[in-house]
Amino acid sequence: MRRGAALDTEYPGCHGKYQCVEKKRVAGGTDPTAGLINVSGVLYGVAFNGGGLDIEACTFRGWACGTVFKLTTSGKFTVLHRFGNLPDGYGPMGRLTNVDGTLYGTTEAGGGGQCKLNNTVTTGCGTVFEVSTSGLESVIYRFKGQPDGLFPTAGLTRLGTALYGTTSGGGAKCSGCGTVFKVTTSGKETVLHSFKATAQSPSGKSDGASPAAGLAYANGKLYGTTEYGGGSNEGTVFAITTSGNESVLHSFAGGPADGEKPDSALIKVNGTFYGTTSLGGTYNLGTVFAIAPSGKVTILHSFNGSGDGSRPTAGLVDVGDTLYGTTQEGSPNQAGTAFAITTSGAYELLHCFYSSVDGGEPRGDLIDVDGRLFGTTSEGGPSDSDGSSDGTVFSLTTDGEATLVHAFGGPPRLRPSSTACRPDRPFTGAIKEASS
Repeated sequence: MRRGAALDTEYPGCHGKYQCVEKKRVAGGTDPTAGLINVSGVLYGVAFNGGGLDIEACTFRGWACGTVFKLTTSGKFTVLHRFGNLPDGYGPMGRLTNVDGTLYGTTEAGGGGQCKLNNTVTTGCGTVFEVSTSGLESVIYRFKGQPDGLFPTAGLTRLGTALYGTTSGGGAKCSGCGTVFKVTTSGKETVLHSFKATAQSPSGKSDGASPAAGLAYANGKLYGTTEYGGGSNEGTVFAITTSGNESVLHSFAGGPADGEKPDSALIKVNGTFYGTTSLGGTYNLGTVFAIAPSGKVTILHSFNGSGDGSRPTAGLVDVGDTLYGTTQEGSPNQAGTAFAITTSGAYELLHCFYSSVDGGEPRGDLIDVDGRLFGTTSEGGPSDSDGSSDGTVFSLTTDGEATLVHAFGGPPRLRPSSTACRPDRPFTGAIKEASS
């Protein structure tokens, strides 16, 4: 186990003015794909790329390896850790989990060694890491590839002294099948279940393949989704005990009557689970669905791509029995939307993202902080001096008033204007400059 040092604010290895400026620009991270967590009023999150470390191993996802950051709700931004010094991980995609003041997460790749998926070779199969709120980081587990899992893309779920999660590949059956795993905070890992199919080879009525999301705990079981597999190879909802007994609750059949390819975790509200699919539904542009513990699915909303967005890849958050979420694409600006929906299916458009104003392609779950929703966009935001835009942190009131809290990529030079999506709910554009 390697205990990291306090964050080094230098950008070693840059050569020439352009490269050094570029390293400084991405030093805080870029492309945040995960949602945030709230620890005592401070927000913590991860950025998939960026960090400013010129590590050759990270060329699998660009030349920088990602960061862990913290952010006040008023916009004060601090980098806690920059990934990339092997055998560290790189490419964090899932939301962090707080365990008694220490944060735990996963990186999609890194950790040392070599892994291969779909003919792409990476330096390492992914990691589970811990990081203190002051920025001291260490890897507690490095995935090994088959029969172990590889490429975890989701956050972790805490149950007692153990953390539970998924890997999108690996397992005993095939390299692209995926697993459900358990890991203690001291680093002891156990594969609880190996899925039986890949997207290319669904193997008939499989139990799923390639879980991309985290797990929800209820009634003594963990509930999750797979992006592929099932009877139609359109993904599944599954349940699994903490000892590894897995069952499929629903196999998605695709549109127009069902969803397709769930990328997000489930939430439970009043005994029913709710989630999203990135495709399927009436227009094949994604759905919001409800599923009873018995496996009965109800499609609450089918996205149409223009007036309400398309391709929801984030999960939902419950605020007073109303569910809030985002779509990755769609809206008049084709940069995604934020929406509210009741558990009976009454849908309301809250906000349309405008890429060069407040970001685009939100992929992480929203979080409720004292009645205000906070989230991330994986792209876009006000441009800096060289025209780059690398994602944002934003907030929304539950009636749709939006505020830009932080723009990745450095202090923005172009100030936002109206998004012209909901004139009755203006974008306030309260930009806070990044500091590292």
